[in-house]
Amino acid sequence: MDDCYLSKVPIKRISLTEQIPFINLVEQILTAKKSNPKADTSSLEQQIDNLVYRLYDLTYDEVKVIDPDFPLSRQEYEAIRLE
Repeated sequence: MDDCYLSKVPIKRISLTEQIPFINLVEQILTAKKSNPKADTSSLEQQIDNLVYRLYDLTYDEVKVIDPDFPLSRQEYEAIRLE
């Protein structure tokens, strides 16, 4: 892969404190899948998606372009915090 393309990918660096919500959700998914490989973790995965959208400061309207079936209202989305 050419580094000129990879260098254009917007990678956010966040502190360990900011990583904790992501880590907790991933641990919940892994635990659920370990107990039951067919476990429905879509809700937890959606929470990770929501955090990523907020991490990149996407507006509600931008999220709706990316995910037209986005399940949250504008108010619910704007209430999401990375803390």
